[in-house]
Amino acid sequence: MARAAAHVADAIEYVKGQETTEALEQAGAAVLRGKAQFVSPFALEVAATNGSKTRLLGRKFLLCPGSQPYVPNIRGLRSIKYWTYQDLLQDPPVELPSTLVVLGGGAQALEFAEAFQRLGSQVTAYWQKGPRHLPKETCAHDKRDLCS
Repeated sequence: MARAAAHVADAIEYVKGQETTEALEQAGAAVLRGKAQFVSPFALEVAATNGSKTRLLGRKFLLCPGSQPYVPNIRGLRSIKYWTYQDLLQDPPVELPSTLVVLGGGAQALEFAEAFQRLGSQVTAYWQKGPRHLPKETCAHDKRDLCS
């Protein structure tokens, strides 16, 4: 588990260095700062603090504004030790849990569920439709030895 956690930490540090606005600008990306609003289904307008406006046109827009973990209001949750995905990225566990319940069916929840499954934890992912045990078939053939 320590080796996997170290690899994840190294990858996060690398990506952080690539995701700064300065790094994006140096790579040739246009970085706009200001308040954005859709002015039509195909146009996004960004108003800078100096009053200038830039209009971006497109057929599709991919929104990636970042996210914060949502902690649901479940009775008793606040009295137990739990992780959010940010906790796992900032301070990964030293030992692999033998069992893990993942609350949520979104991309991040299922990515972590699969990662822990591949590392050897018995994982149950739970979302509104109820618990779902991840099948062993989710493990890649070359990683089967990590799935127990």
